[in-house]
Amino acid sequence: MAEKKHWQDYTSIGDRVEAFDDEHENPNRPAIKRGGWLYFHTGAKREVNPHGPLMDPPTDPRELERAKAIYLKLVFDQASSRFSERKYDIEHGLATCVNAPGLINAPPQIDEKAMVAELTELRDKVRNAHRAYMRAQDAIDEMAPDSEKQRQERDQAARQTAREALSRVASIRL
Repeated sequence: MAEKKHWQDYTSIGDRVEAFDDEHENPNRPAIKRGGWLYFHTGAKREVNPHGPLMDPPTDPRELERAKAIYLKLVFDQASSRFSERKYDIEHGLATCVNAPGLINAPPQIDEKAMVAELTELRDKVRNAHRAYMRAQDAIDEMAPDSEKQRQERDQAARQTAREALSRVASIRL
């Protein structure tokens, strides 16, 4: 059996890009396009322009988790957008039915159960994507060096002190 070639072993740009995509893409977790880049669930990314850079996942464990978290954030953003857009479409369609004259003679077929089921499914995808993203963020935080964790704790304590002072100052009235 022939050994599979790495994407860097190809000389043709098209073959390199195809091999790179094959190496990093998964049918259940497709690449996501954002800002001229394609992001992969493996932490790899490449420019949409085939002549642009192809970047394998980082080798540093924390940087790899950050790259994967970027992908998960994009999944979350996409799911949120799909939910919001579909909810708007449904609400707009129903509002048109409510406000449009002449529908008494030809009422539209409204399948409320199907609409609710569709929105519930989309909402659940948003919630699952958010949980996955938050788990990735927690993993990144756990991998932080102690000095960074201490700095974050100091920053958090300073913000809490400022919040409390702001609350006390704001409560002083004439």
